[in-house]
Amino acid sequence: WHYDGHAWSRVTGRAADIYRGSAVSRRDIWAIAANGRQSIIRYNGRHWRPVPAGPDLAHASLRDILALSDRDVWVLGTQSAAAGGHLLLAHWNGTSWSVFPTRLTAWPGRLVRGQHGTVLVTATPAGATASALILQASASGWGPSVTVSSPLGSGVGDVAAIRGSRSLWAVGGMLTRLGSDAVIWHAAFARP
Repeated sequence: WHYDGHAWSRVTGRAADIYRGSAVSRRDIWAIAANGRQSIIRYNGRHWRPVPAGPDLAHASLRDILALSDRDVWVLGTQSAAAGGHLLLAHWNGTSWSVFPTRLTAWPGRLVRGQHGTVLVTATPAGATASALILQASASGWGPSVTVSSPLGSGVGDVAAIRGSRSLWAVGGMLTRLGSDAVIWHAAFARP
């Protein structure tokens, strides 16, 4: 859908299949589209065009995208099911993708701008663990992480880093014996 300032209209073509997007400006929008198979697409102010993903992302299942500039774009997902669903992060530097795979089998969550050129990644480990993760990465690779845990289970829905500080805020939920509770967490994050 597209809102022109007065009314909503249904979009067609590549944009009709977008399920996650991030804008640098109104003339530079990056998105993940699913039209039979996932693809990364980019809007230049007039047209949506595919962005070459390369072999490392060809079979990835992409979950989120974060465009900070035309030379600083991130995608988050998992490697193909054959690879075990390992968490995968990739960075676009303006000309090519760098891929940062992990051995962590997890459900990817959200990508958020971090401090000092980093991004924050939320993820929930697969299996019987009762924790959620907030990971930090930069264009040079993975950095420190924070584990959010409770005896019965927890999950992080979104996270925010406060500029000019080491302050990290997250929202999510924790399982209790009576159901679940919404939770807001606050922590200090290590510098990369």
